[in-house]
Amino acid sequence: MEDRRLFGQHSVYWIEADRPDGGKLMVFNNGRSRPEGDFSTVEIIAPPVDAEGRYLLAPGESYGPEAPDWSYGDSESERFFSARISGAQRLPNGNTLICSGTNGRFFEVGPDRQQVWEYINPVRQGGPIPQGYPIAGNAAFRVTRYPADYPAFEDRDLTPGAPIELNPLDYDCTIYASNPSTVTNEVAAWTGLRLFPNPTRGQLWVEWDEAVELSLRIFDGTGREYHAERMGASPRFIATDTWPPGLYCLELRAADGRRSVQKIIVH
Repeated sequence: MEDRRLFGQHSVYWIEADRPDGGKLMVFNNGRSRPEGDFSTVEIIAPPVDAEGRYLLAPGESYGPEAPDWSYGDSESERFFSARISGAQRLPNGNTLICSGTNGRFFEVGPDRQQVWEYINPVRQGGPIPQGYPIAGNAAFRVTRYPADYPAFEDRDLTPGAPIELNPLDYDCTIYASNPSTVTNEVAAWTGLRLFPNPTRGQLWVEWDEAVELSLRIFDGTGREYHAERMGASPRFIATDTWPPGLYCLELRAADGRRSVQKIIVH
C-alpha cells in the first residue's frame, strides 16, 4: 500500500500526561521492508479525534495522521535498525530512551536529537561475555527507566554492584590528573594528526604533518600514564596487542609547547 507508514512496529503507548508530548502515541517503527530500505525510527503521532475523543476514520480512508509529529532515525546521521522487538520511552525531561532490541543497544537522545549516552547489553544466551570481546546474540526485548523513588524500590538497596561483564577492566569512571589545567585547557596544536586504525586491536599508526620532534604520552581511562616515548619522524608504529581493552587518550607535544590530543579505542 502506498500510504503505509508502519513496518513491523512495537511498543506503542500513550505518553504520560505530565511529560513533553503527553497524550500522544509513541511507537517504535521497526522499518522492516520499507520501500526506501530497512531502518528503524521512533515516532510520536497525534491521531485526529472527534469532539467526543474518538479516533476519526472516514469511509475508504486510513486513520490519520499522514505524518508523525516527531521522528528520530529518519536522517542518515541517525540511522539504526532493529528488525524485531525493541521500544522507546519519553522521559520527564523531554529526552527519549530507545532500545534497539535485536542488537542489544540502549541509548538516549535529547530534544536537540543529540545522543546523550549509549550502552550495549553484554549478556547473551549462556550469560555475560568478557569485557572487550565482540558480542552477538545479545538481544533485549525492551528497556524502561524507573526513577529512584519508584514504589517498588522502597526498602531496597540500590547501591551499584560489580560490572556485568566478565573480566572487567580494573578501573572505575573516576578521572585522575596531577594537573587539572592540562585537562581543562586543551588547545589543538595542529590538524594534521592521524591515528589508524582507530578503534584498534593490535597495532596503531601515528602520523603528523609537521617535521618536528614530538613527545608522545598515552593515558588510560583513569588518567594514569600508560605509555610514553620521544618520536622524531612520522609515521610511528605502536603495538597495542597487549593493552587491556578500553578508552585511551593520546597526547603529542612539541618542544615549543604546542600539543594535540586524540582518543584511542582498543578492542
